Amino acid sequence: MGAMFFRKRDEMEIRLMSERDEVSSEACLKNIIATLLRIISLYAKESDELDTRRFKQELSDILIKIRGTSDIYELTKLNEDLKRLILKQLEAERIYDERRFSELKDLVRMLMKSLNELVEEDRGFGEALREDIMKLEAASRLEDIKQLKQELARIVSEMREQLKERQENLERAADELAMKVLDLEERLSQMTEEALVDETTKLFNRRALMRRLSDEIARYAVTNIPFSLVIFDIDNFKRINDEHGHLIGDRVLYMIGRIARETFRTDDFVARMAGDEFAAILMGCTGTESWNAVERLRDNIARKVFKYNRDGETVSLTVTISAGVAWVRKNDTPESLLERADQAMYLAKRRGRNQVVVETELEGERG
Repeated sequence: MGAMFFRKRDEMEIRLMSERDEVSSEACLKNIIATLLRIISLYAKESDELDTRRFKQELSDILIKIRGTSDIYELTKLNEDLKRLILKQLEAERIYDERRFSELKDLVRMLMKSLNELVEEDRGFGEALREDIMKLEAASRLEDIKQLKQELARIVSEMREQLKERQENLERAADELAMKVLDLEERLSQMTEEALVDETTKLFNRRALMRRLSDEIARYAVTNIPFSLVIFDIDNFKRINDEHGHLIGDRVLYMIGRIARETFRTDDFVARMAGDEFAAILMGCTGTESWNAVERLRDNIARKVFKYNRDGETVSLTVTISAGVAWVRKNDTPESLLERADQAMYLAKRRGRNQVVVETELEGERG
């Protein structure tokens, strides 16, 4: 699916750049690959197990080859190599995350088993000591054996102290193990959440979106409760990064995500897919109702003035979005629904940006 999105974006960028700047296909393709390299370098997970250094080196090697050739067919081949490298790395990261989760779960189960065995072992030890204490106490009641009585009394006292000390030690060990279990469970929960959250915007990420889409499509097949999918991205976002820097670009992404959360309802689902592309699942609405909701978002973003300080001066900028809306159909898959919403968004781009297009307008465009 990710490869399909990059391919569609590549084709659109080539058309837009050719119409605007009349540059060569070679320059367009180089620009696309450079953008992909920047995105992947930014979001690559750092780990020795993933051999991230090798992955980044391969990216660098591809970039060197790109810069050294002017052959459009060679550039196309390098672009395909880059896509394969990206998909391979994403799969490695997925397997890596799942293995980490599995290891943590195994450790939690091991600690819980040890804690239960410790408690059972302590109960047996305590009962045995209590029986010995009762026997010794019975022997100590023999008045005609005074010396033995005194010795037995001393042993009983020592055993009681030993039992008390052992009980205290076991309780401390049990408390420590319980705290470790709670800490591991909290870390496991946090890791699970982090794996589904985009770090820059604090929205859900593409993986979380695909899971939610699958769940909602399955729920629709049973309940027939509709929903809409919105895909929108920031118009000319590359220019924002070029003119204001990537740090300001990240702040703009965060603000766009916050405005989307505030505009849509609490039961709607908002995610960042990749780069400057976002998505939202609008529950229980289709058609005009969906368009109205997304139009409110477009208007809220267009009226927002982003301000920051540069060299002691306040710099202001405004941004716009282009959005496409599609709604669930019978026999839909996450991919088919994403495809229609994506096509609607690109139609909004072709019509001049800063607008919302619904999927029913696609038929008229094809006609």
